[in-house]
Amino acid sequence: MNKITKPSFPALVDVRDEATIASAKTVVESVVEGEGLNLLINNAAISKKRGFFDVTKEVMLEIFEVNTVGPLLVSQVQNDLQSDLQTNTLVNEVNVCYSIFMQ
Repeated sequence: MNKITKPSFPALVDVRDEATIASAKTVVESVVEGEGLNLLINNAAISKKRGFFDVTKEVMLEIFEVNTVGPLLVSQVQNDLQSDLQTNTLVNEVNVCYSIFMQ
């Protein structure tokens, strides 16, 4: 079992903004001090309450960007920060209430 040597901490990131993600990466690098990151929990998601026939292209694209593209970009940063440990974990959490169409 791997020993936890650093405490956990939140890094608030706008997953739509690559500059914010890069800034958070710098903060994480300063905390892990070269030991690598072995766990990342990404809990980013949005919901827009719209009926099927009321949703717009813009709303769909915003939801897709935050709920799908954002976790991809954050995952790529986590890959860069991985430690040499055999187990690295990425958790992308999206609550089931964050569906595209909510009535």
